Amino acid sequence: QANTSYKVSLLQLAGLDTYGYGIVINAENGNNYISFGIAASGHYLINYAKDGISSKITNGWVKSSLVKAGQNVINELMVEKKENSYTFFINGVSINTSTIVLNKFTPNVGLFSNSGMKVAIDHVEIQQWTDRSVLTGVIKQGYTPMSELPVSSKPIPSLSKQPEVYGASVRKGMLYRYGLKD
Repeated sequence: QANTSYKVSLLQLAGLDTYGYGIVINAENGNNYISFGIAASGHYLINYAKDGISSKITNGWVKSSLVKAGQNVINELMVEKKENSYTFFINGVSINTSTIVLNKFTPNVGLFSNSGMKVAIDHVEIQQWTDRSVLTGVIKQGYTPMSELPVSSKPIPSLSKQPEVYGASVRKGMLYRYGLKD
C-alpha cells in the first residue's frame, strides 16, 4: 500500500545510439515487470508485461527533446507509483501517467541495455511513503515501542566508529534493522 518512487541517473558509455537502455521496475520475474527506456538518439519507450504478455504504454519509440541525446550524457529517469497509477518522468518532467495492474507489487528495480551496449548508473534513489496518518512503529509524542522490534538492541558502531549509528538483529539474524540514536 506504500507509494514508491524510483529515480535513476543513467548514461550510455558505448554502443549504437539507436538501441535502448533504461530501468525495469516492479520486476516480479521475467513475465511481470514495467520497463522505461531511452535511446541516445533522443527517444523513449514505456511498456510492461503481465503473465508474459507485453503491453505498450507508448506507441513505440517516441522522439523527445527531454531526452539528452548522445553518449556520456546523464539522463534522469523517474517513476512514481501511487496505488496502481504510475507517472513517468524524464529529467524532472512528467511525460506519461498510466494505470498498470500487475499480479503483485515488488519494490525491485534494475537496469537493462541492448546489443552490447555499455551503460552506467550514476545515481539510484528509491523512496517509499504512505498517505496514512497513523503507522505502526512511527515515533511521535506518546509513542509506545513495538514489542517485536526494539528501538535499540546492543548498539553496534558503524565502520566509521560513529556511535549514532546502530544495528539491531531480530530473531537471530533473520532480520536486521538499522537506526539512529537521537
